[in-house]
Amino acid sequence: MNADKTGVSIVLVGNFPPSRFTIDVLRDAKALGPQDLNSASYLSLLPDQLTEIKFSSWGRLLVVNESLTVDISEAPYIRATDFILKCLREIAAVSSVKMMGINVKCTYLFPVPSERDRVGVRLAPPLNWGDWGRKVSESISLPITDARHGGLISATMRQANPDARDSGHIDVRVDGIASNDSGAAPLGVQISVNDHYELKSDSEMTDRVRTVKLLDILESHFDGSISNSMKICQNVISGN
Repeated sequence: MNADKTGVSIVLVGNFPPSRFTIDVLRDAKALGPQDLNSASYLSLLPDQLTEIKFSSWGRLLVVNESLTVDISEAPYIRATDFILKCLREIAAVSSVKMMGINVKCTYLFPVPSERDRVGVRLAPPLNWGDWGRKVSESISLPITDARHGGLISATMRQANPDARDSGHIDVRVDGIASNDSGAAPLGVQISVNDHYELKSDSEMTDRVRTVKLLDILESHFDGSISNSMKICQNVISGN
């Protein structure tokens, strides 16, 4: 089953100067192509506190003092990495990175509510939850319009220190979502994968060395991380 919507984000935690990420600075440094920068617009701008920029229809940059986030809603996703590396290696090299996450979010919509419910029952069988779970199981058979209709709302699973990395984890979260704004029960499933990287604490490691190492990891691991996260989403939604 293919996702109805896919989004990718990179979140860096550390120390960042928002004033070094204005549209004028990015344009002068040629951080993106002319078309992207000419169509860029501010969503929020507070000098030395916050810079939030929308890039046409495909992405968003949010910089506050303690974090930098790039969201991208369409392929090629690698441009998010290229953009961040350009910014932190050339434009705002005074920035420091303590940890980072490469995140994928896939949304699956189900025209038939029972198909959505089957996913929830497979991931968290209510009959394994005792007498209360049996009541939930019975409620799942009720019409989706019945206020008593229950089922799985959210579930999270973690893989610690994957791929023998020094420190970090992969968190996978499954949430029921609404397919419209009518307030109806969720008719879809959203799977979020957080591939989190950080380095072991080392008193001899400077902020600059840590930043360089984490940016090198971003550059070398991004494609593999996205591919693995997409595979995880497919595995979760299909059960295979």
